Amino acid sequence: MLCKPRDSRDVIIGHIIDDCDRAFDLLLPYGKKTTEICAWTALALKSRATLFEGTFRKYHAGTTFNATSLSGDRLLEICADASRKLIDEGGYRLYTDTGEPYRNLFATIEPRAEEVIWARIYGDQVGGRHNANDESKTRFASMTKRFANLFLMTDGSRFTDKNGWQTMGYIDECKNRDPRMAQSILCPGYKQMGQDKVQAIALNYTEGCYQFIKYVMSDDYDAFRQSRASMPIFRLAEVYLNYAEALAELGTITQDDIDISVNRLRDRVGMPHLSVADANSTPDPYMMSEEWGYPNVTRSANTGVILEIRRERLIELSLELVHYNDILRWREGKVYEKPFYGMYFPGPGKYDMTGDGKANVCIYTGKKPSGIGLKFLEIDKDIFLSEGDKGYAVRFGSDAFKRTWNENRDYLYGIPTNERSLSNGALSQNPGWNDGLSF
Repeated sequence: MLCKPRDSRDVIIGHIIDDCDRAFDLLLPYGKKTTEICAWTALALKSRATLFEGTFRKYHAGTTFNATSLSGDRLLEICADASRKLIDEGGYRLYTDTGEPYRNLFATIEPRAEEVIWARIYGDQVGGRHNANDESKTRFASMTKRFANLFLMTDGSRFTDKNGWQTMGYIDECKNRDPRMAQSILCPGYKQMGQDKVQAIALNYTEGCYQFIKYVMSDDYDAFRQSRASMPIFRLAEVYLNYAEALAELGTITQDDIDISVNRLRDRVGMPHLSVADANSTPDPYMMSEEWGYPNVTRSANTGVILEIRRERLIELSLELVHYNDILRWREGKVYEKPFYGMYFPGPGKYDMTGDGKANVCIYTGKKPSGIGLKFLEIDKDIFLSEGDKGYAVRFGSDAFKRTWNENRDYLYGIPTNERSLSNGALSQNPGWNDGLSF
């Protein structure tokens, strides 16, 4: 049997672009549909796919994964053009209200059609429910110190420029931050929707990391697989960020481009505007560092604004299933070898985790202390700290779940052995993967 070998990346991305263009033309007369594919869904996919491939080619140039001679710049131009068309002609706008617009965007059964381009809805009549509420409270879902550090201060300054940020406790580090921090992760004073009681972070489940609250609705949905919050697949905010990143990587971005994209997102939550000139004059050393950041980022006159767009992307699109692909295209896989650090604890003792001045958590070694109304966590059993009896909480323990990332393999999945066998060797294996086949 004669089998066809794999096509080049040029052929595949070409088909994706052509399919998106054809779908856009065919679907445009049928109008906008938030829970079904429409013309604007096709354009959002084109924006996402060309940003991925354009930046992948740029950051993987010269590696075994860049099996093409085509520059990524043209793909970034296509991304910018598709994104701008959707922004200008799609008729979408950011969802706002008088309360917590970012938090409320993700805690609704019906998707916010003004911003959400395509969403999956949940309920007994449409394929069941999901588990966001339960995952938040009882199933170890959490976010790391690395992510928490990215949120700016309310005045627009960088948290990691503050003296002593490395050893700042949970109560202090959550003060005066971008409002999306308290609308994404549980911060002191948090009240679940529909509740009057302040809830403390569940350190016994998060192991000292930060508990997410994005997608969490009222306690009516707390039981296992009872959540019904709609899940956006594409929304306008991502298109704004695709547009800005594509132009920044091309080196053509202007302040006007930032104003119609990133700064609209900041306006929604009352954050100061991003200035291209200011960002490029002082790129964030934290975000370029080996320990915490993205050391492979483009080093150019636009490094600062590229980093700030990445910051905005991480904050705005957290838990929306885009960050892993961002890591792949930016060639930053080594981040997964880093410890999963959580909040900082200076040592054993009693800690206030709600901001009311009363201790509600006790971290200890040796004999368990006495106390009423405290959650007790034994060091090296219930919680692990990076320096033994002090330091950052370490998710999964200091020695467990050692992770490695193979730079010459892990940016692509392996081709399934059965598929390779069926092709009689016409389908070659991806670099670094050994499936035991002789062809």
